[in-house]
Amino acid sequence: MELNMNLSGNLNLDNEQAALAGSIWHNALKIIQPQLAKMLFVTWVEPLVPFYVDENYLYLAVQDNFSYRYLLKYVNLFEEALAASNSFKLQVKLFVGNEGMQQALASIKASTFNNSTDNQSQVSDPGQPNLPLDSNNTARKDTQKTAINNTTETSTAESAGGYVTVERPSSPTSTKTTTAPTQTISSANQTTNSSPLAAEIVVNPLYQQHFRRDYRFDNFIVGPNNTMAHAACLAIANSYFNPGQKPYNPLFLYGGSGLGKTHLLNAVGNMVMQHRPNTKILYLQTEEFVNEFIATIRKQNYNVFRNKYRNCDLLLIDDIQFIEGKEQMQEEFFYTFNALYENNSYIIITCDKHPRYLVTLEDRLKTRFLSGLACDINPPTYETRMAILQARAQSLQENIDPDIISYIAKNISLNIRELEGALNSVLAIKHLSGYINLALAQKALEPVIKRNMEKTVSPDFIADVVANYYNVSKAQLYSRCKESKFTYPRHIAMYFCRELLDMTYADISQAFNRSDHTTTRNACLKIAKSLSSDLQLQKELANIQKSLHEQ
Repeated sequence: MELNMNLSGNLNLDNEQAALAGSIWHNALKIIQPQLAKMLFVTWVEPLVPFYVDENYLYLAVQDNFSYRYLLKYVNLFEEALAASNSFKLQVKLFVGNEGMQQALASIKASTFNNSTDNQSQVSDPGQPNLPLDSNNTARKDTQKTAINNTTETSTAESAGGYVTVERPSSPTSTKTTTAPTQTISSANQTTNSSPLAAEIVVNPLYQQHFRRDYRFDNFIVGPNNTMAHAACLAIANSYFNPGQKPYNPLFLYGGSGLGKTHLLNAVGNMVMQHRPNTKILYLQTEEFVNEFIATIRKQNYNVFRNKYRNCDLLLIDDIQFIEGKEQMQEEFFYTFNALYENNSYIIITCDKHPRYLVTLEDRLKTRFLSGLACDINPPTYETRMAILQARAQSLQENIDPDIISYIAKNISLNIRELEGALNSVLAIKHLSGYINLALAQKALEPVIKRNMEKTVSPDFIADVVANYYNVSKAQLYSRCKESKFTYPRHIAMYFCRELLDMTYADISQAFNRSDHTTTRNACLKIAKSLSSDLQLQKELANIQKSLHEQ
């Protein structure tokens, strides 16, 4: 939706007020921007349009109802920034779209006119109907009755769509509707009373989901290792409220365990359910899908199973690699995927590897998984690990020596779960002994860090990572099998042992159960030679090296 910034002129209001509003808001943005994540600022705050200002209020226009609801929680921040940047206090009013701006400007014009003819004026909230007032300054009962009837009609219409809206009892002095096209807020104190989320939605029990409340976008630490995945998930969540957006579908997230894939799935679910509770979402582990399908075969109730999975609005499925080797299950998921895709339902899938390395997955499923957008999530960099640990300590209201945080971040790089586990160990010592210092932390974390370092530097760990990347077993790398699907990753593993660990060819041969180190030498030289011209090999080695946590 494009906002028309010439409305003030159309309503014969002074355009200088719009220019002044823009200048005041520009000053405030300099204070707001450093306090918010870049993605949040660009997505939500930057599009706000200041269109009028008076002695008490700054008027801002938002794109749509969802943006309005999302930005309510930042009104306090906006008002503090306005006070700090302009040396006078203003309250913020938010209006939705062109219609909201028109109503606001019309009310301002009416107020100005009334002030010129009468010292006393009644200016209603431009975002709500103008209710006639009786002698006691309260809304007439017949008007309230009409508003309540309008709400009831909305509830009936919504219930016809498969869910029921149950109105919470409202106070005698306030009448709320959940779908008003223009909603306003003048200060943080009015947030609760004027909140558009005044109705409790009861959805079809088939699609009632329970997401982890602590897995949200606002506490997901974004770094170079996950920027694309985070942005893609946020775009899909936003698309439910901004129909003009058309993110990639399906979205395939892949990466090792403990890197944040499940966090992102829950964040999408939490965001959609918070603002659109009637959305039919299915979130599950692939293992649950498999078990439910097995139960369906046993009970022969295919229609129930298919109606559930093929009629949802959003499918979030975790760890799709567990569908490998299950032919009948793959066929069922193939048809489920097609049905959802044709219905324009979004699909987000996570996996521990790229689809092309799911060896026993049918090609028709691989091509569908790759028809949208595939995003990898890599191990976090040192800076990202520091941010994760600091955010975790802050959420627990714990004050930890920065040297301890840095020590953990430098020595534990495998995944986020291990990072948080190490922090929990340090906090446990602090609570038990009453204090913690770097020496105590180092002693407590010695076994964890030793395991981490052994994994990071050992040929065995390299073999693990390479075998996982090419979807073969580590035993096959150590075997004497000469099939190309085993020899190729074996040569890659040998090459990494040579390059990263500076091992001799004899030591590499011994590590990989080879008797002739000449063969090992030839394998390493062959990979090195191909690397100069083979772009695909360069990409593969880069991905593997990231997985080996070479920061």
